Amino acid sequence: MSRLSKITFIFVVVGEEVWRGFSRRVRKEESRSGSVVMSGIALSRLAQERKAWRKDHPFGFVAVPTKNPDGTMNLMNWECAIPGKKGTPWEGGLFKLRMLFKDDYPSSPPKCKFEPPLFHPNVYPSGTVCLSILEEDKDWRPAITIKQVTWTISAELCKSFTSDPIHELLVVFKNDIINMQTIDFYITAGISI
Repeated sequence: MSRLSKITFIFVVVGEEVWRGFSRRVRKEESRSGSVVMSGIALSRLAQERKAWRKDHPFGFVAVPTKNPDGTMNLMNWECAIPGKKGTPWEGGLFKLRMLFKDDYPSSPPKCKFEPPLFHPNVYPSGTVCLSILEEDKDWRPAITIKQVTWTISAELCKSFTSDPIHELLVVFKNDIINMQTIDFYITAGISI
C-alpha cells in the first residue's frame, strides 16, 4: 500500500478533525527530528568526553557536567575550572568557566564563559571567551575535545596581549605592561578593580 493510499485510508477511518491533529503532530515531529538526531549525537559524544576526562585530564583542571533539578546529569552544561600557570600573573588562581553545548555539538563549538567575568584580551566583558578554536567559521573542528579546549584557554591566559584585543581598556595598557600585570594580579587575587 503506498503512503498516499494509507493516508487516504486513515482520513476516511478516523475522520477529519482527528486527522488534522495527527497531521500537525507528524509535521512537528518531522521538523524536530533533525535536532533530535543531532542531540543524540551530542549526548553520545559528551558522554565519551566525560569518560575520557575522568580517565585522564590535566592536573588542577576541572570539568564536570552540571546536575538538573531532578538530580540527573546535564551533559549539555559543564562547570570547569582552569588553574593559573606558574610563573604568570595568573599563578595561584583557579578560574571558573562554564561550557554550554548546543544540540549540534560537535559540529558547533561549545560556548565558554568565565563566571565571574575575567579581565583579559581574549575575554569579553560578559565573560565569554574569544578564541578562534571556539568559532565555527574559523578554527573549530569536531575532533577538538573538552581537554583541548580547556588547555588552549589556559595557554591563552598566559598571553597578555593579542593582535586583536577586544577590551577598550587594552588600548590604554597596550604599551604599559606594568599596569596590565597589576590588573592581572588583582584579578588572580580576587580583588575587584
